[in-house]
Amino acid sequence: MLGLAGRRAALMGDETVNAELRATVAELNKLVELGEGEDVTDAYLAKVQEANINLCIRTGSTRLAEIIFSLLHQTIRYARLGLATKERRAQSAQNWTRLLERIEAGDGDGAEETVRKMVNRSKDMAVSILLESKESG
Repeated sequence: MLGLAGRRAALMGDETVNAELRATVAELNKLVELGEGEDVTDAYLAKVQEANINLCIRTGSTRLAEIIFSLLHQTIRYARLGLATKERRAQSAQNWTRLLERIEAGDGDGAEETVRKMVNRSKDMAVSILLESKESG
């Protein structure tokens, strides 16, 4: 579903959406530079969730934003795990940068693909962490 929002943003070509996303990407990169810590993870996660919701709202689909908000709320624990390390947050910030580039270029397919990869990488990291904790516990 987030992929659809990325696609719509790219095809809209709305400079307001692009400017907001540029500002968000800059904030994400600043948070990555802060290093490790629970509060850094929390701040980064909050900014990512805000960006996801804003992307959906700004692309004209209130219903999509409502669905995404519900899913984000249900999966926050796993998203937090997936962004728990500085390395993973740096990868995420790079992905957001890539998404911004594709949206600004009007590349709907590329934007959708980038969002899908972002979601899958976060999911894979969370699963990996859960499996590691299960094996060690």
